[in-house]
Amino acid sequence: MPVTGAALFFAPLVLLGFPVPYVLAALGLNLFFQFWLHTELIGRLPGWVEYVFNTPTHHRIHHASNPEYLDCNYGGMLIVFDRLFGSFRAGVSGVPPRYGLTDPVRGHNPLRVEFHAWIGMFAALRRAHGPGAVLRVLFGPPGAVCPMPVRHIAVTRTTQTPVQRPAGVMGAGATAEQDGGGREWPRPD
Repeated sequence: MPVTGAALFFAPLVLLGFPVPYVLAALGLNLFFQFWLHTELIGRLPGWVEYVFNTPTHHRIHHASNPEYLDCNYGGMLIVFDRLFGSFRAGVSGVPPRYGLTDPVRGHNPLRVEFHAWIGMFAALRRAHGPGAVLRVLFGPPGAVCPMPVRHIAVTRTTQTPVQRPAGVMGAGATAEQDGGGREWPRPD
């Protein structure tokens, strides 16, 4: 939970005087409701349920990486707010949801896998110029401002022309001696 920031939403309830067991019970009920949303075994539910509540049908669209399904269906329990604020999207006929990340995680380090989105956001904050850009990074859609720079393009020291670096030849900070092939690859800036 600390990675998602759920404590930011539930801790104030304790500070307002709600008993801790009640807050934990509410959190548990919320997590239980979220659990059944992550299945393909349940199809469409009756119309009024689909209109008010977040259902597996809506949640599949939320997890899709298809361009037409990005940034929608945020509701945890109620989908009616997505309908109200314009972030609701129903599935498009003939376009099944494709699950996965739009920007794949590089590597298998569990910390990198868990925090890659936060790392990207903080990198975008460092590159943001001005308060408007900072607000767009924090509250805008993913990638709306300061996209990650392309790391596989380098400039040679002699010709100053872009050179495509082969994948996996040399990591950041490696020298030509570490390359192993005797090739002179420039260091990334």
